Amino acid sequence: MWLVVLPILGCLTFYYIFLATAGTYRNTTFSSNYYNHMSEGFRHGHLYIQETPSAALLAKPNPFDSSNFSLWFWDASLYKGRYYLYWGPVPALLLLLFKGIARYHGTIIDQWPTLLFMLGRLYAGAAIILRMSRYVRTRMPAWFVGLSILIFGLASPTPFIVARPHIYEACLAAGQCFLFWGLYAALCGIINANRRVVLYLLAGILWALAIGSRVTSLIPVPLMVLTTLLFTWLRSDRAIRPVLRPMLAISVPVALAIGGYALYNYLRFESVFEFGLKYQVTLQRFFTSRQFIVPNIFSYLFAPVVWSCKFPFVISLTYRPLSSLITWPPGYQNFERVAGMFTTSYWTWLVVIPVWRILAAALRFIRKGAQVSPSALASIEVWLSFCSVALILSMWPALGLWEASMRYLDDALGGVLLLSIFAGLWLLRQSSKLKRLANRFGVRFVLLALGLLTCFVGAFSGIATYYDTFKQDNPALYASLEKSLSVCK
Repeated sequence: MWLVVLPILGCLTFYYIFLATAGTYRNTTFSSNYYNHMSEGFRHGHLYIQETPSAALLAKPNPFDSSNFSLWFWDASLYKGRYYLYWGPVPALLLLLFKGIARYHGTIIDQWPTLLFMLGRLYAGAAIILRMSRYVRTRMPAWFVGLSILIFGLASPTPFIVARPHIYEACLAAGQCFLFWGLYAALCGIINANRRVVLYLLAGILWALAIGSRVTSLIPVPLMVLTTLLFTWLRSDRAIRPVLRPMLAISVPVALAIGGYALYNYLRFESVFEFGLKYQVTLQRFFTSRQFIVPNIFSYLFAPVVWSCKFPFVISLTYRPLSSLITWPPGYQNFERVAGMFTTSYWTWLVVIPVWRILAAALRFIRKGAQVSPSALASIEVWLSFCSVALILSMWPALGLWEASMRYLDDALGGVLLLSIFAGLWLLRQSSKLKRLANRFGVRFVLLALGLLTCFVGAFSGIATYYDTFKQDNPALYASLEKSLSVCK
């Protein structure tokens, strides 16, 4: 198995570094350094950043008016004469820790935390897939494990996130990294009863760090904690005492993180529920409406891409055409690059299988009152499926926004991919019962085709990102790749 997995992880690691640096292996031109600003504020003993609002801005009757654009520190939160940043503080604290240990006093741009956290997400996903491969009812063949890891690392928009390393992507990457490593620790805890308390404590700490990195993690983390405790209880013959210590181990760090974030908000904005969005100086204020939910769901699933015979072959669109299949409400924006999950990550089509299986099981239960055995509920597949659904729900706040944005899709992608991997495994299991060899090979061919096409589209669609970083920072390499890889002039 490792002979398959290690080369794949090595190639993906190199490709992530290549994407994040536009093939230059150094700082890119179009990046931010907001976490560095935040960490420097912490280093000086306060929660606001070192940059101070100009006297001209503070003298304005309404500093938040768009006419003051030239005076703003973009997307910062202006409150009582100070600038704060609304992104989670954990990555900045880790950056501060690194700079203290390394005795480094220079500026670290958000490109590097984004890359490291996305690599962390990749390795966590690979660890989950490998661990899962030994405990599901049908063992995963090596080729399927390798394909699953490739898909997890390359399915769009993951390469797009890696190639656009700004604070927005760094925040998302940190949350995803800690969510998936926490999921892995919880998975190991479910499997290994002797070390369950320690592993659950580790899972709780990692999920607490996810909350402190990206506030939308407040949605999946409590759901995953409850799901984990429920399955632990079921595997313990529904006894309370065996799950009491694991319950405290996994719950207390999460509770402390929620309380700590509330205190952090109160110390900054005198409200436990205010994260700084209300006080942003920006031209794109966050607001939500129910009328945007359906358009956003449609965009995240079906937004088109442009195919070309020229490198990079697959390009997501700015100001994409809006389909006539639904009604688009007034005020809905389409200026950001967005490519639908079903139009780029073809592997995710398999997610309809677990949805169909759940609905079918529910109908059988309603009609026949069928009993579900505790052993079936406690299976690793079912637990991980519930956690995958919780991960998908972390995208819920973005569905009400006035626009779709590629990066938000990555909040849900990991959960969808895990469900789709289970669906692929179920197809393999079902195909093994087929009598004709051609049919069994047919199922494997379809899975391989969907997976490889997903990897191809994801790998190349990440090249064309915001600001066209490759064209701007490495035009010679881009021209060379375009000349050598394009299949037409």
